Amino acid sequence: MPSTVTLSDQQQADLRGLSGLNESLFKEFLRIAVDFIKKGCRRGLFGPAAQRIGMQPEQVQRGVEALSSVLTECARCNLSEQEFAEGLLDQQLRSLLPKEQLVLMRKVYAHQRAEIRAVLNELSFSPLPHYVDLRWRLDAVVATRSMRQQVTEQQPLYILNLETAGGAAAASAAPTVADAEQAPATQTVVLQADPLTLQNMCAQLESAIAELKSPTTRRVMRNIR
Repeated sequence: MPSTVTLSDQQQADLRGLSGLNESLFKEFLRIAVDFIKKGCRRGLFGPAAQRIGMQPEQVQRGVEALSSVLTECARCNLSEQEFAEGLLDQQLRSLLPKEQLVLMRKVYAHQRAEIRAVLNELSFSPLPHYVDLRWRLDAVVATRSMRQQVTEQQPLYILNLETAGGAAAASAAPTVADAEQAPATQTVVLQADPLTLQNMCAQLESAIAELKSPTTRRVMRNIR
């Protein structure tokens, strides 16, 4: 999918388990998934739905969590309806769900995208700045009259121009649907790092992102509201 929305093997299996549902039942799953995103995991959310659908509550919960993961990741990446539709047609999801169900997902995403982004904005700890853009260049000394003395000292350096938005100033007002769609003012920070330090930073960020996508972390974030 655009912007690399990745599904775990378990999520793929859970989505595949919904492929045999008729239109009415799949709409019910989508409705519960949107409610799950907006209000979190409430007591009794899956039991009554499981009785109506004729499935075990655990099966309903796993299916809802898989659908909510797709919707929230696409909203987090701010995909347009067209980008979402193109992503739904990629080989991974096309092999999991029939086209009719993918069309229903597109309609729900188009209708709920702004509200889902408002929820994500509320969960994103707005007092902290968040990433907007990054530009960089590599500075390296290729020749010098005193290279013999400096060869062990002149290391390449990355110059990073980092743009962020939000922060303490933006936290004074509660987020709304309109706020989620506005482009906030940005702040610029210029940094420099040698390749080894930058490689370590990337490894730490990748580890944090992987942890953020884990099922346990997702459940915690939905219930801290």
